[in-house]
Amino acid sequence: MRQALRTLRWIDYARRSMQRLGFLKIVIGLASKSRSQTLESLTRAFHATVTKKTPVLAEKREAFERYVREQQLHRRYRADDDTAEAQDLYLSDPGIPSHSGAITGDLEHAGYRHSVYVEIPTWATRLHLIRDQNYTLTDRGRVLGMFGPATWSETADLAPSNPLAISAAERYVCLFALLEADGDLLTAMYRNLIGLPSFSRTTAGDAAVSGLEELRANRLKRLSAGPLLQARARVDRTLVAVKNQKVGGLGPRESLATPRTEPFVDCGILTKTRYGSYEYAFSDFGKTFLRRLIAAPSVTHFLEDGLAMALSIASARSVDDRPDVGSLARAYTHLKSGLGYVSLRELAVAASAEGLLSESAPLFEIAHIEEALRRAAGTNSRYVRLAHGRSGGVSQVRIDPRVFSGQ
Repeated sequence: MRQALRTLRWIDYARRSMQRLGFLKIVIGLASKSRSQTLESLTRAFHATVTKKTPVLAEKREAFERYVREQQLHRRYRADDDTAEAQDLYLSDPGIPSHSGAITGDLEHAGYRHSVYVEIPTWATRLHLIRDQNYTLTDRGRVLGMFGPATWSETADLAPSNPLAISAAERYVCLFALLEADGDLLTAMYRNLIGLPSFSRTTAGDAAVSGLEELRANRLKRLSAGPLLQARARVDRTLVAVKNQKVGGLGPRESLATPRTEPFVDCGILTKTRYGSYEYAFSDFGKTFLRRLIAAPSVTHFLEDGLAMALSIASARSVDDRPDVGSLARAYTHLKSGLGYVSLRELAVAASAEGLLSESAPLFEIAHIEEALRRAAGTNSRYVRLAHGRSGGVSQVRIDPRVFSGQ
C-alpha cells in the first residue's frame, strides 16, 4: 500500500494500435529469457511475423471476405487474392470477440522508430512483460508464455491456434498486467462509464480525460519532487494535447481510449455492439468485475485480494484462502532461475492463472499464496527460503523440490 501511494498506475504511452492482447503474446514469443536484442530487431521480427503472406484456406474464405468487407480493406485485398497477411487471417476468425487492430504502415519507409509496429513491443515494456533497454523476457512475460507456444517462428505460416484468442489463464495474467500498470486511470475512467448501457470510443475518451483530471486533482497536487511530480508533468502534457485536438478525425482522445477498451473486449469485460465498430457494452461479468474494482480500497488491494474472486464469477468457481504449497509445483518449475529463486509475486500470479485451466481446481488470491509461502518458510525454512529485495520487502522465494514430492 505504501508503494501504491508513491506511484501512479497510469500508462503515459497510449496508442490506437494497442488493441489486441494476442499481439503481446507474439512479441513475448519472439523475445528471449536471456538473449538481449534491440528494439529494432524485435520490431522487425514482429513485423515479419504478422505481415507474412499466408494462403487463405477454402474453409476460411467466407470469414476472411466478411472481414475484408467490414474492415473496408478493399484497397489491400482484391477479390481473387489467395494469400493474406497472417494478422488479417487471425483477425478474421469469427471466434474472437473483436476483429479490429491490424498493424499497418510501411516499416522500411517510415523507419522502425516511427512505424506503428514498434508500438506493440513498447506496449509490452509498459506492461512489464519484456524489459526496456535489452528487451528480454521478464518473469511476468514468462508467466504469460506458460500458457502458449514457448517461442514464435517468423517463418511459419500460421500458429496451431489463433494467438488472438485469449484463454482464461491468459486473461488473468493480462488483466493483472493491465491493472498493475494502468489501474488508477482505468478505475477512474470506468467509474464514469459503468452506469451507461453502451458507449462509443469517443465517450470512453471523454471518460479517460475526466479520469486523468480527477487523478491530477486528487493524487498529484502539492508535490515538490519525485516520480509523482514527473507523472504530473506528463498528465499535464496529455491534457493539453487533448484540449488542442481538432474537431473531427482521431487524436489524443482516441489514443487514450483505445488501449483501455479493446483489450477489455479480449478479456470478456466489454462486448462490441456491431462487428468492426468501436462501440461497446458491458458484459454481465464485466459489469460485476468493474464494480468490484471501483469499490476496492485501492488497485493494490484488488490485485492482491480481489482479482481471483472477481474472475470466479465468470466461471462459477470457489476461491480457496488456504492454498497448499504443492499446488505451485508447475509454476515454480517453469519460472525458477539457476539458483532456484523465483519472484514471489510472479509465482503467485502464475499459480493463480493456472487454477483457471481446470474446471474443478479452486482459485487463489495472490495475497493468500504469498501468505502460504511465508508460513511455509517460517515452519520449514530449510526447504522454503525467502529473499528480501532492495526495498526491504520479501521479493523472491526458493523451494526445495522435495516439498512438491512430499518427502
